Amino acid sequence: MASNPYELVSQRGRPKLVHDGHIYVQEKRSKDQKRQFYRCQRVGACKARLHVSVETGAILKEVGTHSEEPDPAGIEMARKLHGLKMRALTSQETPLQLIENVFESTSQAAKLIAPSHGTLSKFVNRAKKKASRAPAVPPDRASRSEEHTS
Repeated sequence: MASNPYELVSQRGRPKLVHDGHIYVQEKRSKDQKRQFYRCQRVGACKARLHVSVETGAILKEVGTHSEEPDPAGIEMARKLHGLKMRALTSQETPLQLIENVFESTSQAAKLIAPSHGTLSKFVNRAKKKASRAPAVPPDRASRSEEHTS
């Protein structure tokens, strides 16, 4: 079929694939668990699908056609935002420093669709806050009972 798909992660942690200038989100697996189905991220407007081998990650089949043109700037922006979030989780830099470092080599087309600095700062702060938050539920019953006996 085409080039090796580049994986991204959705806001909810599910895998996304980039293929031929379009982004696909994970939908479901086949009954025999050998194929993973992906759908175009433009849910209501586009019916395009991909069938991907679970074992090799190779694209087995493309179903349907896209109702929109490929969006390389959108893909670049999705990669930059994913990189920004991953860097925010591991870095002690301020949001402004992170934004400047991640977006310094961004193309003009991607800069046109980029969120504002204020929105990106909120994005970074939320990611850092979520990473530093304690888990809502204890990992197992044993750790919870140890806390109560102390």
